Amino acid sequence: MSTKSHHTLTQQMAQHVQSWKQQKVSRKLYCQQAGMSIHKFNYWILKLRKEQNVFDVPRQHNVPKSNGFTQIPEPVVVSSINPAFQVELPNGNRINFFSSLTPELFKLFL
Repeated sequence: MSTKSHHTLTQQMAQHVQSWKQQKVSRKLYCQQAGMSIHKFNYWILKLRKEQNVFDVPRQHNVPKSNGFTQIPEPVVVSSINPAFQVELPNGNRINFFSSLTPELFKLFL
């Protein structure tokens, strides 16, 4: 394939990718409407992402690496068996609050 043909094909595929992004449809549906193979489309998405950075997708390399473990904070221990505040709904369900409510949150339940 000549350089000119490759450049033209790259432009065409970049236009397809932009059109797909604007339509906000699935890749499969876009390919069906455009009459192209989804495998070919996926290949071009990856190729364009590497070559031209067509997507505005944040790269994963900015995420700090970990050794696979995350420290989980200690659970909050509720010292009271009885809730500080309880909301009973018409269907019989109850929402229990075991700590004090802020005035703003309290007003929502009145």
